[in-house]
Amino acid sequence: MSTLTIACNRRDAYYPEEEGLLQQLKRSHPNTSWRKLVIHFNASVPHHRQRTEYGLENKWKHMRITEKDEKLLRELKLAHPQADWSDIACLFNRTVPVHRNRTAETLRLKWENIQRHGQDADVLSWPPSGLAHVARCTSSPSVVSSHSGGSGRSSPQLPVGPIVTMIIYRVESGEDHRAALENARTLADRLHDIQLCYNIERKKTKLLEEQDP
Repeated sequence: MSTLTIACNRRDAYYPEEEGLLQQLKRSHPNTSWRKLVIHFNASVPHHRQRTEYGLENKWKHMRITEKDEKLLRELKLAHPQADWSDIACLFNRTVPVHRNRTAETLRLKWENIQRHGQDADVLSWPPSGLAHVARCTSSPSVVSSHSGGSGRSSPQLPVGPIVTMIIYRVESGEDHRAALENARTLADRLHDIQLCYNIERKKTKLLEEQDP
């Protein structure tokens, strides 16, 4: 395979699941050399996504700096919730080294990204129990029916798309992390619709149960 197809030579951005793999390796082997860590990393990714020892170490340093900056930004927003972004940027830039200074617009976009990722994590760790039941009842990605316990009545059909499927894979199998994280890239834009469908489904089911003699 040409070296041009190797991720480290093309300077490809890391996928979220690759960043997660790196974090997991560092937590599991905090004192292991980067020479050994890169072996574990490359054994867990496709050949064209493999990295060098130097590249992996630099990525880890960048991730740590990003975590520190995001933590500081959260603290500033918590302490000054009504402050303008220009004021937040001034406070931020006074705290970090000059080479890590950011503009007000950059910090605003970073804050929006932090909030989106927080919503993604909430959904991945807390799927509605009804949706979990829906996924167990069908292998179809398009339409399924959920059943209320003991009533034997099928509720109105609830559309289930890739997002719902992704949530269930994460909760029930705990194994398909890569597929889950790939789908999570578009999760923030679809959370509202999913929750709305779920709430409507619950209301319909409740009304049907109340109408039973």
